[in-house]
Amino acid sequence: MLFSSIQFLVFLGVTFALWWTVPAPYSVRKIGLLLASALFYCAWNWKPYFLIVYLVSFDYWIGRGLRHYSDPTKRKVLLWISVANNLGVLVFFKYINLLIDTAADLLAALSPGAAGEFLSLIAKLVSPFGITMSGSRLDVLLVAARRYAADHDGTLPGSQTELVPDYVPAPLRDPYDGGLLRLDDESIWSVGEPDAPEGVLLRLPLTPGAQRE
Repeated sequence: MLFSSIQFLVFLGVTFALWWTVPAPYSVRKIGLLLASALFYCAWNWKPYFLIVYLVSFDYWIGRGLRHYSDPTKRKVLLWISVANNLGVLVFFKYINLLIDTAADLLAALSPGAAGEFLSLIAKLVSPFGITMSGSRLDVLLVAARRYAADHDGTLPGSQTELVPDYVPAPLRDPYDGGLLRLDDESIWSVGEPDAPEGVLLRLPLTPGAQRE
């Protein structure tokens, strides 16, 4: 639900009308507004909403601590705890894909199979937060396909099944639709999110030296 969408305008209008017309106590209306906010965020993806609840709750208790303590030193400690918590979450979600990609690339250079197992393990840990790791999986599959071609006189694999189990332990799935990552004569690719440009999130060429799309 984007701010520029018709759905959001309808949602905003209904929420605004209910806030001002429903004859309920102020505390009840605040709860309704909180539920409306939850609905708005969950309309995009419900998984990160628990992270929002955590951050809001954490800062709420920090605020209560600031109100309780008058000692400047204790108040500064609480403030820096809040800043560290919020910045830590921001840095984690901003750079986690970069860290995973780097680790997967290093492992893939040594063993695509090990990289595939690494990604399967990491996917179980981070998928509840909405992290897809599509790029990492494509990189591992790309290395596996090129190694297959090197071992078969330049012939590229026709499907992922030809790579199992010698090059990857199991077929790598596209996190966006649950199917296998696509592999054709020229590239491997992920379907991406429904509103991604041309319906493709990322495409990697199988031929070394070609450009990524």
